[in-house]
Amino acid sequence: MSRRLQLALAPAIALLVVALTAVPNVAASGRAKLTEAGGAEFPNRAYVVTLPTERALTGSQVVVRENGKRVRNVTVTPAAAAATNQFGVVLVIDASDSMKGRPIAGALEAARLFVAHRAPTQQVAVITFNDQPSLALPFTTDGGKITQALEATPQLAYGTHLYDAVSEAISQLHDAEISAGSVVLLSDGADTHSEVSPAAVVDAARKAHVRLFTVGLRSKRFDPKALKELAASGSGQYSEANSVDDLLGIYDQLGTQLSHEYLLRYQSLAGLGAKVKVKVKVAGEPGTLSGGYATSPIQTSPPPSAFHKGLSAGFWLCSPSVSGHCSSPGGDRCRSGLRSSSASRRPRAPGVDTSCQRRCSTRPRARSRSRPAGSASRRSARSARSS
Repeated sequence: MSRRLQLALAPAIALLVVALTAVPNVAASGRAKLTEAGGAEFPNRAYVVTLPTERALTGSQVVVRENGKRVRNVTVTPAAAAATNQFGVVLVIDASDSMKGRPIAGALEAARLFVAHRAPTQQVAVITFNDQPSLALPFTTDGGKITQALEATPQLAYGTHLYDAVSEAISQLHDAEISAGSVVLLSDGADTHSEVSPAAVVDAARKAHVRLFTVGLRSKRFDPKALKELAASGSGQYSEANSVDDLLGIYDQLGTQLSHEYLLRYQSLAGLGAKVKVKVKVAGEPGTLSGGYATSPIQTSPPPSAFHKGLSAGFWLCSPSVSGHCSSPGGDRCRSGLRSSSASRRPRAPGVDTSCQRRCSTRPRARSRSRPAGSASRRSARSARSS
């Protein structure tokens, strides 16, 4: 290749490299994936099957085996035909000062493109965050309300409480009793002083069977470590945008991917105190999808602990114990100060009311840490200014 031809092709090659780096990892692999869904109490089991392309799929085209034994009466519900509480997603958008201008405008435009792929019955909620999460839109299937929420530019402020925002998104999915719940998180920076620890967020996501998809937007202070770790531990995927323009392609592909999902349900014949290996074969798809779970040694109402690692997972990630509740009202408390854009921005009085305590009995809320010194006074000052 001549020097002149190399120079002529250089810009095109650079654009191709940028486009490829913006493609989500799992979607690029073109493989099917199996992850556990929520809302199923043993012996009932529920999984989400994600396929590379949308297709007609029925229970007769799916073979499920537990510890080698075939399971009968398998049902498959595509996202396009699901009930309102079966598929749901929370869009979590960074509203810190560094997102001012094109970044926040591009993030909202990409989010609107994402929801254009959703089925009419898929619920969507929107959370923005800076020094604390703000509920911009509670769960709804109303397309007009979703578009309106994603056309309104949020108030930007200092702070990136990334883990607090994801924790709240997980709780929103749990409270709405969404079976196949996902969180799509966008940020251009690293976490700054969240009350909730990374380990607690991941633990809460696993207990609620919520998948974490993260998108990193490169900036001067960009650090992808937290986003990559959340996606890897949360049965999701990490995507990186080198520029605001890349966000459209990433969100478009994520929206398409999540529209190619199916909710698989069946009743297990496993006994108590058993480790169960799950194998799923989908007609027309290469390979076998693998997962597994451990049943409780005693009869109990919460669903059993589980692991899910996609194709051919061969190791246990859980103990057979059953957990997922607050230890006490004074331990893991429901957060009563969440801001809502549809109501007053003034935080509600701290404490746990009786309805919150009832929710805490089964709510897989991440355990919070004490707030760093000085942050309480900053929040009080902001509340005083807003009032």
